[in-house]
Amino acid sequence: MFISELKKKNYFRYLQIFSLDSKNKNYFAIIFLFENELNNIFFTCSEAILRKIKFQWFIAEFEKNNSSHKLVENLIKIDKTFNIKKECIEIIQTYQEIDEDIFNFSRCKVFFKKINNLQIKILNKITDEDIGSFKGSYVFMLVYFFYRNGNKLIFAYKELENLYYKSSRKDYDIFESVFIELILKKLKQGKKMKITRFSFILNLIFCKVMK
Repeated sequence: MFISELKKKNYFRYLQIFSLDSKNKNYFAIIFLFENELNNIFFTCSEAILRKIKFQWFIAEFEKNNSSHKLVENLIKIDKTFNIKKECIEIIQTYQEIDEDIFNFSRCKVFFKKINNLQIKILNKITDEDIGSFKGSYVFMLVYFFYRNGNKLIFAYKELENLYYKSSRKDYDIFESVFIELILKKLKQGKKMKITRFSFILNLIFCKVMK
C-alpha cells in the first residue's frame, strides 16, 4: 500500500527501497513518505508563520496515542515497535528552523546533515539485522529538496559540485549518487532539473555494469 504510494510521490526513493531484501519495506516507505510530506509543507505554505504552525500541528498529532491523519497514525504504529518518535519530532523541529536560510548553502548543509543523521537513525532501527545498516547521504536530501519543489540549485552549483566530487563514493548509495550526478550535469549545461524515469534507470544500469 505505502510502497505503491511512494512510487507515485518519490520514484527515486521507491527504487532505493525496492532493491532492499527486507521484510520491513513498507516501514521504509512510510518514513520516506514522511520526508516527502515535510518537504511539501515547507513549500506549500507561503508564510513562514503558517509553516511553523503546520509543523507544530504535526508534532502535536505525533504526541497523541492515535491520529486521524493516515501518515501520522502509521508513524505512531512504527514508534510502538521501534521507538522512533524522538527522532521524528527532531526532524520536524529542524524543518521549522530552515526558513530564510534555505538559500545560504553553508546553513543548508547544517540543516540537512542533522535531518539526514536523524532519518538514518530511524531507518537503522527498522532495518533487518541481516542486511546491515542503511546508507543515505545528506547531499541527496538537500538536492532532492530543491528538485522536488522546482527550485534550481544554480545558486550553489560550484559548492555542491566540490562537495560531491571531493567526498568518497563509499558515502553514497548508488541510487543517490546517480541522481546527484544527473542533477549536476543538468546544472552545468543550464538545463531544467527534470529527470525522467527512463533516464534515471538507464544511468543506474550503466553505473551497475561499470561498477
